Amino acid sequence: KVPYGQGIAQTALQRAKEKGPPKCAEEYDLPETRLLLGIFRELQAIQGDKPVFLSCRLAAHLVGMPEKYGKLNNIINMLQADGLLVRIAPGTEFKSPRYRYVGGE
Repeated sequence: KVPYGQGIAQTALQRAKEKGPPKCAEEYDLPETRLLLGIFRELQAIQGDKPVFLSCRLAAHLVGMPEKYGKLNNIINMLQADGLLVRIAPGTEFKSPRYRYVGGE
């Protein structure tokens, strides 16, 4: 559950910071990448079996690099290539891409 008045992304960020990064994040040097994996883990826990959605701009803001959302998009693409995220649906002009986090705890 998400506390009233708090968005899912903010809740996922708070939980990711409390729990720390998942084990799969240990191989990445950038703390932003490790935090992003934690955010995706927590978003998936909140959503259950449903895909999660997170725009690059919001993700960049959450991990503390709002002006570098293009770089964050590259990180998300890397996480897909590494098999930790699966893109369920591409983004459109009006919707963020949908992902499934498969990196485990």
